[in-house]
Amino acid sequence: MNKTKISTSCVIEHEGKILMIQEEQNGKISWDIPAGGLDTGETIFQGIKREVLEETGITLLADPVHKRFFQYIETDKTTINFLFFIELESLPETHSNNQGTDEDIINIDWFDKEAVIKMINTDSTENNLATARLRTWVDGFTNIEISVISE
Repeated sequence: MNKTKISTSCVIEHEGKILMIQEEQNGKISWDIPAGGLDTGETIFQGIKREVLEETGITLLADPVHKRFFQYIETDKTTINFLFFIELESLPETHSNNQGTDEDIINIDWFDKEAVIKMINTDSTENNLATARLRTWVDGFTNIEISVISE
């Protein structure tokens, strides 16, 4: 039976760069934007704010803007992912690399479009969903609003 999971992700942009996390999952070290599943009873806005805080240490004061919806189909589950975007005018004074509480995070860093394109082209992202989210930002959120992606 195929399970369905609801998740959120957020492109956090500052001065033309996006904040990405590096983590190890399934024995592979890769880069992605802050993302994760919803906890029971959470709204998508509560979920993305929690994930960003846990993974980066940044508290989002405003609600990010919903930009895209993905359906990611894997062998044993389907993930419905809501992609959000927020541009930070300035960084919190307390922000520094790897300040979140998520122990799976190895590093966090800011990347410009050229570096993100290189990551996409060298398979440095976690999976097809992560690649699609990054490509959406690189393309300026101009492509279609709903995507179905397979593993």
